[in-house]
Amino acid sequence: LLDSRYAKLVAAGLSAGDLIDTCTVLLKVNKEINSDQRTEGLALLSGLKDLLNTRNNLVHGLIAIASDSDTRTAETAPEPVIETMALVSKRRRPELLLTMTKAEAEKTVKDLRERGDGILHWVVAALPAQLHRDQVTN
Repeated sequence: LLDSRYAKLVAAGLSAGDLIDTCTVLLKVNKEINSDQRTEGLALLSGLKDLLNTRNNLVHGLIAIASDSDTRTAETAPEPVIETMALVSKRRRPELLLTMTKAEAEKTVKDLRERGDGILHWVVAALPAQLHRDQVTN
C-alpha cells in the first residue's frame, strides 16, 4: 500500500492500531487500487480496531468460572457459566470492569479469523504486483 521498497521499515514496530490507521489512509490515496478494491479494503479495516480491543480484553483479562454445582442439574444448566473479566486500566489503576460470556469470546475469535482471512484474500487479489516488490530489510 505504501508503494515503496521501504514499506517494511516504515511499518516495523507500529502498534496494530497504528497499522490499521496507516493502511486506511494509504487505501484512500493509493492510485494502484481501483474503486471496488478500495471499498472492499476499507470495509475489511472498518471496525477492526474495536474487534482487536475486544480481543485484547479477552486475552489479557481475568477468566472466572461461575459455578453453582450444588444446585445445577443437567436439565437446568448443562455446563458452568464462563465469563472473562477484563480490568481495563490506565497507568495500572483499574477504571472499568468488562465481562464477556463464553459465546461472546467464541464470536470474537470467529470474527477475527474471518476478518484476517478476508484481509489476506484481499491483499493477494488486489496487490499481486506489490507482493513481489523488492523490500529493503537490512
